[in-house]
Amino acid sequence: AIKDGCLGQPVNVELSGLGTLTNITLSYSVSGSNTTISQTIPLVVSSGNTSFLIPASNLTNTGSNTVIITDMTNTGNSCTIVINTVSKNFTVNPIPNNPTAINQEFCETDSPTIANLIPNGNQYKWFDSSTSTIPLPLTTLLKSAPYYVKEANATTGCDSGATQINV
Repeated sequence: AIKDGCLGQPVNVELSGLGTLTNITLSYSVSGSNTTISQTIPLVVSSGNTSFLIPASNLTNTGSNTVIITDMTNTGNSCTIVINTVSKNFTVNPIPNNPTAINQEFCETDSPTIANLIPNGNQYKWFDSSTSTIPLPLTTLLKSAPYYVKEANATTGCDSGATQINV
């Protein structure tokens, strides 16, 4: 299984049905809008499942791609199987542009909240730091401080970079 990803982020590939294997090496490649030569990686298998990341550095273009698993080796006994038909399609989606925002002033006596900040709407998420991944609730009272806004694409799950404003 593989889910679509966002430009600049790794994409997770999940493998299942590996039975009682415990350690394998796997070779894969990517074709489409991004092309990588065969990559061979060691993986630990637990309860028949494992996963790996296709690095963001190998996914530098947006568009449709296919991950192709070409062979797998059981490192416990060195048995190799060539795999000709295991592939999955995925898309690398663009990142939305950083939102435009300016510093904003409010009267403390009006008890302004995150919901009063502009831009607003379901696609905008406000944070208390540029690296935070948990948006502030709309009911959070504002204080004199920097805030950061990101635009989220609900369809792709990709977020823009953060734009800082001061309140």
